[in-house]
Amino acid sequence: MQDGAGGCSFNGNLTIPNTKVNLFTVKYTASNCVTTSEALAADRNGTYTGVGSYTPADGEILFVGNNGKIGAAFVGTR
Repeated sequence: MQDGAGGCSFNGNLTIPNTKVNLFTVKYTASNCVTTSEALAADRNGTYTGVGSYTPADGEILFVGNNGKIGAAFVGTR
C-alpha cells in the first residue's frame, strides 16, 4: 500500500491472537517516506507496531500504531 500524501510505502501483517475478541495486532514497515510539514522522513520511516479492530456492520477496519517517534492511525472501509 502507498500513501499518496506522504509518499510512504507500507508492508506488514496483522495477527488475530483470539478469534473471540474483536482485536488484532499489527506490525508494518513504512519506507520511502518524504519529509512533510508534520515530520521528517527519517522519523516517519521504520517499523510500527499497534492494535486494531474490525466492525463488520460498517465494514470498517481501524488500527493505530507507532514507531517510537511517530504515531499513525488508519481507518478504512469496504
